[in-house]
Amino acid sequence: AKQKHSDSVVGVGWSSQSELFTVADDKTLMQWTVNAECKGKICPLDHYPTAFTCAPSASSMVQNFVVGFSNGMFQIISKSGRVERKVQGAHKGAILTCKFSHDGTALMT
Repeated sequence: AKQKHSDSVVGVGWSSQSELFTVADDKTLMQWTVNAECKGKICPLDHYPTAFTCAPSASSMVQNFVVGFSNGMFQIISKSGRVERKVQGAHKGAILTCKFSHDGTALMT
């Protein structure tokens, strides 16, 4: 059976290497080919994701993603699935968007 999300996708992002990544209400981060074939699960997520972005190619964090959650926390996660940084209480409610500056030196949630 082909691997896929079991619940609604809430975030999609393209990496600078033209890789597609998604987060969903099934609490997973997954990687896809440009032909929409699942390459596999990057990692499970502890909370419900509500926002997602890939770091820009100009950034030293080019191999990372940011996932915002319904509980106001965000995490920086590497392509290998390792949580590089966890910021709890960043917001009182859900994080609805997260974006990097063009050079990747700043993050807005």
